[in-house]
Amino acid sequence: MTKGLHELLVQFVRWDGSRIEGGAPKWIVDALSKGTPDTAGALMRLGNEVHVGTGKGVIIARAGDWIVNLGQGVLTVLSAEEHETIFGSYD
Repeated sequence: MTKGLHELLVQFVRWDGSRIEGGAPKWIVDALSKGTPDTAGALMRLGNEVHVGTGKGVIIARAGDWIVNLGQGVLTVLSAEEHETIFGSYD
């Protein structure tokens, strides 16, 4: 391993406005059980949005957005455009 090189396993799912495409993995189920999204790493569905708790507040996932697990309960949201820029096309 190159000195100074770090690797990160990133997991992500797409929210289509009514469900997680492909079903909810365990980390989504765990996040849903953490309480309200004012808790970092927690998720709460409110209508057609998912409110995601981060260390800096709540981010809202809307239809077409990606909910991203950065590991150890650290979650964020990327728009479709941001996701494609970082990870390329994914289907």
